[in-house]
Amino acid sequence: MGVETPKYSVIEKDGKIELRRYERMILAQTTVQGPRDEAISAGFRVLADYIFGNNERGEEISMTAPVIQEPSAAAQNNTDETESWVVSFVAPSSYELDGLPKPSTPDVTFTEVRDMYVAALQFSGSQGEKNLQENMAQLENYVTDNGLQTNGKPFYAFYDPPWTPPFLRRNEIIIVINKPL
Repeated sequence: MGVETPKYSVIEKDGKIELRRYERMILAQTTVQGPRDEAISAGFRVLADYIFGNNERGEEISMTAPVIQEPSAAAQNNTDETESWVVSFVAPSSYELDGLPKPSTPDVTFTEVRDMYVAALQFSGSQGEKNLQENMAQLENYVTDNGLQTNGKPFYAFYDPPWTPPFLRRNEIIIVINKPL
């Protein structure tokens, strides 16, 4: 694809599952209400508007991959009866948090992540619920079977544009874990 992706090192690999350590990254995020498939499209549009120049400097920011989608904090804590999703882009690594242009809308916020350990399962195919749930179950079983301590709910990472044939897509389900021994 020729776009920047977050930097990480693989600590351990077991088939399609990797234990990784991610370096520093800054996430541009927006929270969207609605079903998962609609929320990712709506969130992507908000973030694309920001990186294509709808910010205080009118500055275009390079596209990166993946687009990340996760349940919002309210949804994770079951305090929100409607579906709520956080959709994120990873800012190019050349930016510092205070160097990103201010968004023109309050719908875009930033979070800096440092030294994050995860269990990740990479798969191809559609982003449909059946495919996601089958792969989610496989990752959750791995985490349980290996006694890993999780730190939040799993999230999705989608690397390819929608016109990429499903069999060529890189999708991931990722869950943050405590640092492995």
